[in-house]
Amino acid sequence: MNTDKKLYEIMQKFIDMDRLQQLWESGKELPLTGREWQMDAIDLVYLFLEVEKTFHISIDTSKIGNYEFNTVTGIGRFINGIDS
Repeated sequence: MNTDKKLYEIMQKFIDMDRLQQLWESGKELPLTGREWQMDAIDLVYLFLEVEKTFHISIDTSKIGNYEFNTVTGIGRFINGIDS
């Protein structure tokens, strides 16, 4: 299963399907904590943990401090960088 598909499945736990489908096409570069995605700090913590569990990785918390973990695209780049 590819990274994009796994991330989509994870995001289904946080975003309703209709909104997720729309955002997946046009909002991957938008901040997850922004108006469109509407995730809060607690959601990001759970997302962080889900990504670690699903991809069997350990994420350096400094990646959160410099906003690499605040867009779907950023999360995907991070995961793919670990896998390569």
